[in-house]
Amino acid sequence: MTGRRQYRPALGLLSELAVLPHFETFGHRWAPSAEERAPLPGTVLLGIDERSAAYWDGRGWTARGPGSVTVIRGGERAVSASGSPIDLSEPGTGG
Repeated sequence: MTGRRQYRPALGLLSELAVLPHFETFGHRWAPSAEERAPLPGTVLLGIDERSAAYWDGRGWTARGPGSVTVIRGGERAVSASGSPIDLSEPGTGG
């Protein structure tokens, strides 16, 4: 089944970003293979829990819903609980 999971173009809103849905239930198991198969160096993985979202308000991203949003970059994970900002900036740029 792992061979069927592939990167697919989506809305094209954010370059070098891949979404892992249902992160808390089963999407977290996709993280290692998604990092391994990333089409571009520096691809950021965004794990979004069920019934949750990464919300853009015109100034920044915020985690919304009952779950959280996990940013995976270079093997490091940063979890944003509901109502917390999500940092999708390049490391060292501060926003």
